[in-house]
Amino acid sequence: MRGLKRKICEATACRPSPFFRPAAQRSPAEAPFFAGPMLQRQGKDDEKKDPLVEGLKTTAEKLSEHEAFKAWYEPKLNALKLTLWDKASPADKAAMLSFLGLNLGTAATAFALDPKIRAALSGVNIGKPLG
Repeated sequence: MRGLKRKICEATACRPSPFFRPAAQRSPAEAPFFAGPMLQRQGKDDEKKDPLVEGLKTTAEKLSEHEAFKAWYEPKLNALKLTLWDKASPADKAAMLSFLGLNLGTAATAFALDPKIRAALSGVNIGKPLG
């Protein structure tokens, strides 16, 4: 008697659920919605472009054309250029230059010693941002 299990039906006809039938027993009308092959078209340009970089480029272009933004940042940039270096004492200037030199030296050493970084940067023009 232990092997017999009773199916409980409450106000509905006792029949197997159509959702849990094997795929071979289903009719084409009962096939799941996403059963077909998934297709996604990508052009050659989509594979090469990084959306984050492209979005930042677009944002920078739009901000450089925006007059209100220019009027806000140009005076601040000029004041920062003039006051930061000119008002610094010789000791502060030496500290800034040595800090810059140490950081550049550390970065150059990391690039020179790691073959993965050298391989990743082999086709990159590092001087382009300085131009």
